[in-house]
Amino acid sequence: MPAGLYVSVSTAYGQWNTTIKTVMVDSSVPWNESLVIQGRPLTFPQWLMPIFPSTSKAVHIEIRASFETVTLGRGELVGRVETTLEELLMHGKKFEVALSAVKIRPPSLLVRAQRTKIPGPYAASSIQHSEIDVTTDAAHEAYTLYRQSNHRNDLDIALERFQTVLNQCPPGDPHRAAALSNIAHAILYSFTKG
Repeated sequence: MPAGLYVSVSTAYGQWNTTIKTVMVDSSVPWNESLVIQGRPLTFPQWLMPIFPSTSKAVHIEIRASFETVTLGRGELVGRVETTLEELLMHGKKFEVALSAVKIRPPSLLVRAQRTKIPGPYAASSIQHSEIDVTTDAAHEAYTLYRQSNHRNDLDIALERFQTVLNQCPPGDPHRAAALSNIAHAILYSFTKG
């Protein structure tokens, strides 16, 4: 069971995440947060470069499940959509985005977008991904594939990558509990799935 869900927004200018929120009884999650996307490129990891050409106006929006309150990696993908800044601004006040389903029931997201000028230099923080985060994300993706397809090879890849992350988190490391939780969850699920 995830600790909560969060929204990740990626553009050519960087990546921004909402806080992790728990799911309400009616299966909704009210974030009510503002993400400020700068109008000039930021420096971000080289592994993200192929996604966006330098003139790209693409906006990638993902809903992700976090299995711990401090996310190690990006968590499990719940749904995603790609749109443009222009399309978001065109709809302005209310724009319901249907995300492609990773699970049985496709999620949707209500987005409000507006163009504003921020006085002075705005220090928006772009997410900097460490090697541990990238490896954890790759493990989560392989694990999700295994849960959907039951191909043993996907599980082996996920376990190998979760183990790599665990090996990089010695006792006392703040991410060790999350790394242990990730690998334990995958092992237990593989036993229950057969």
